[in-house]
This record gives sequence, structure tokens and C-alpha cells, in this order.
Amino acid sequence: PLNENAKGGPPLPATLLDDPAIVSMISLAPYKTTLPRNAIWRVNWQLITNSLRAFCLGRLVAERYGHRVVSAGSIVSAALKFQTYNPSEQVFSPQDIVSYLPKPVQQALEKKHGGLNSNLSKSLVDLSLLDYPCVVEEIEEAKGHPDGGKFSISTFKLVKHLRDRTIHQFLFDCHGDVAARIMSVLRVQGACEAEPLAEAAMVPAKDTREILHRLYRGNLVQLMTLQQGKQHNPATMIFLWSVDNKQLLRSSRDKVCKAMTNMRLRRQHESEIGKAWIERATDQDVDENEHEDDKVRYNKFCQGLERLDHAMMQIDETLMVLFDF
Repeated sequence: PLNENAKGGPPLPATLLDDPAIVSMISLAPYKTTLPRNAIWRVNWQLITNSLRAFCLGRLVAERYGHRVVSAGSIVSAALKFQTYNPSEQVFSPQDIVSYLPKPVQQALEKKHGGLNSNLSKSLVDLSLLDYPCVVEEIEEAKGHPDGGKFSISTFKLVKHLRDRTIHQFLFDCHGDVAARIMSVLRVQGACEAEPLAEAAMVPAKDTREILHRLYRGNLVQLMTLQQGKQHNPATMIFLWSVDNKQLLRSSRDKVCKAMTNMRLRRQHESEIGKAWIERATDQDVDENEHEDDKVRYNKFCQGLERLDHAMMQIDETLMVLFDF
């Protein structure tokens, strides 16, 4: 959080000033000089978003390259955290990110031959050799460098890879594996006709045309028609299919937001149905499981709410990748 002193600004609401918890906290001696009475607080949302991005990208790198570079995800997360707390420092040395590494990773690197800085520099060099997606760029060569080299994280390429993978999974879940494969080929090849696209995706031409029309109705692909002659003759027209990445991202966001709304409405409906069970569970004088049938139904109700909460958390993470990163 950031503290912004609003001297001369509007006074705080009376409800906040009369809150005994806030009054007692401000009246404590250690906070009298750091918490002015008319201070305004705001959340540093950018810092929170960058911290979450560091965690997600570190998890992505660990999934992709954890078997090739030891502690690859922790190293990338530490470097992104360093850039988060030092926005002007986009280039770093191994020594700069040591304090952001987890303790077990630090101890493991220290025990290896060469010491912490040498092994960390070697890991960063190994990560710079990986190119799908590109993780680290070696700005200054590590060999012979007094600080072990200078490096930079390819944040844009990592976020793009994570978004592409999220959109591919969205297409896979909504339209099937064949549609997701056709979209991947179409995004790589660019504008093309249905027959060459079907051949490249190894799908029958008839099925490819049906899938393309279904994706077109979902506003996921674009269709451009080219007339070879002056007369309008559908038999001689050329139909080119293409993907607008911005439109695809926007459509995916809309579909995911709709799914989140439906999940929240479903949970609200389930809570209304099980309102009696919730009240009995919160009442200390009533045993909500006094009968076996009540116990079974109450457990199923709680499991259903937990599944809905878990699903909403996954959708929220998807929205975070598509919107905030």
C-alpha cells in the first residue's frame, strides 16, 4: 500500500472516524507519526499484479524447462520480483536476485561446486539458450564478467506464450481438439482457403469448412471474399479465412467473463437452496447432522459449493492472464 497525505482534502466519513478499532490503532504511540488522521490510503495494484505475474510465469517456466534447468521457475520468479520492486532496473546480475530466491534454492546452489553466484549465473546462461518460449536474454556475456554477466527476462514473450496456451485450451474446451488444431494452423499460416488449411491440419475438407463456419459464428475467425471477375459469381469467388489476434483475444475474454457470471449465479442459487443447512451449521445450539440423511445431504451440498469455488478460482486466474498480464 501507498500512503498519500491529503492535506486540505475532504474529511474522512464519520463512520470511519468513530470506528473504535481504527481510533485505537491510530492512537497507539508507534503509529502516531506514520498514520496522519486525514491520510488517504490506496492499494498498489500494479505491484500486486506484477507479483502474481512473476508467480505464474515462474510456474510456466518450471513446467516447460524444469527438467532441463534445476529451479528454473524459482530463478525466473526471483528475477521478475526484482524488476517489480526496481522498475528502472530491467537488466540484472545474478547477485541482484539472490535475496528474492527461496531459501532452499539458495542453499542448493551454495552446496554445488563454484558457489552461489557462479551456479546461478550458469543457470541463467542455460535458460538463455532456450527459445520456445524465450526466457532469458544474455545482455553481457557471463564468461569473464566480474558480476557473472548481465541478463534480462523476456517478459513479453513469456506472457504471449502463456496467453496463446490459455486461448488454445479455451478453444479445446469449447469447440474440441480438431477446432483448436485448425485455429493453431490458421494463426501460423495466415489467410488461406479451406482446402489447404484442411490439408495442413490433417482434417477432411468438409469437416474443416463446418468447423470454420462454427468459429465464424462465434466471432473467432474472419472471412474475406475475393471476386475474380466483374460479375458476382459465387462459383468463381475465393474465400480466405484468417484470424485477428486482437479479436480472438476479445472474444475469448467475453466468453470467459460470461462463464464467470454463470458460475456466480449458480453458486448464489445453490446457497439459496441450502440456506437452511448453512444456518443450522452456524448455530451453536443445533446439530446439523443429527440424522444420517441430513449428514449425507449436507456433505454433498458442501462439496458442491467447494467445486464451484474451485472452478471460479480457475476462471479468475484465466481472466487474470487474459486481462491483467
